[in-house]
Amino acid sequence: QLFEKDPKTGSWQTLWSEGSPSTRVRRVRSFDLLPDHLFILTDQNVFMGDLKNNLWQKVYENGRNDANNVLSFAVDPQDPNHWFLGTPTGLLETGDAGKTWARSRYFTARRPVFILLYAADRLFIGGSRTLYVLRPSEEARQAFALAGSSESAGSPISSGLLEDPFLEEETESTVPTKLFDLIVSKNDSHKLWLGTAEGVFESSDRGFSWHAIPSSGLQSTAARQL
Repeated sequence: QLFEKDPKTGSWQTLWSEGSPSTRVRRVRSFDLLPDHLFILTDQNVFMGDLKNNLWQKVYENGRNDANNVLSFAVDPQDPNHWFLGTPTGLLETGDAGKTWARSRYFTARRPVFILLYAADRLFIGGSRTLYVLRPSEEARQAFALAGSSESAGSPISSGLLEDPFLEEETESTVPTKLFDLIVSKNDSHKLWLGTAEGVFESSDRGFSWHAIPSSGLQSTAARQL
């Protein structure tokens, strides 16, 4: 369920309910391009709410296939009908506001996509240990990798990765993520921060280069939310 607080009474009221007791809400997302809408990400589906008219609709359903469960979601800031969806087996996209979904032609790797974030016209795609960046009409390229990741910096993520049987088998349950959260400065889209299992990393040049922020004073290096 999703609740909202009544500003007059101060009490919480149900705004949305899926109805199934097994449904788990992963995240609630909003986007500047769609100011009167909310997106609810559950394990298996995505729901869109029109807050002005209090109307809700299912815009993505995984078809009871865990490989297509919902991990992350983003809306193209230049096109309100162009959305991206991260799943345990890759990146999906739609150009018609969720009516039809297909695998992204710019990021075809069959690997979990835990993070999706737009910074200006650049889409950042977070895997289990590697962060990629997708610019308009270009294939995704590696932007950041924790130590031990196999990809080389700046390499394109092409359709050839689909031929790798090990990548085909990567799922959310077999590949625990070490990249937890990514945020962009509201005042400067060149500056980003990435929370990982090995601390917080900062970029001041739109994700081209990264450096670790000192972790002195933290009880743990794992930065799960920023």
